[in-house]
Amino acid sequence: YEIGIMHKGGAVSAPSRYGSLISVMERMHWSWQDLKNAPADLIEEIIQRIQSESRWRHEKAAFDAQMAGNN
Repeated sequence: YEIGIMHKGGAVSAPSRYGSLISVMERMHWSWQDLKNAPADLIEEIIQRIQSESRWRHEKAAFDAQMAGNN
């Protein structure tokens, strides 16, 4: 079946037609066929987790930079 995924928020990887799906394949060490066979809700969950981790890494980096400037 065809996988159609909409996601909110920032990019999971470099903006592209398949950016989010490529990120999932890289993270999970999946082939395209593995991705196509996975349930869409699982893929959506993985994308949300990747986005959350990216957002928290960005916030932590900003916080760390701010703390380094206060010393």
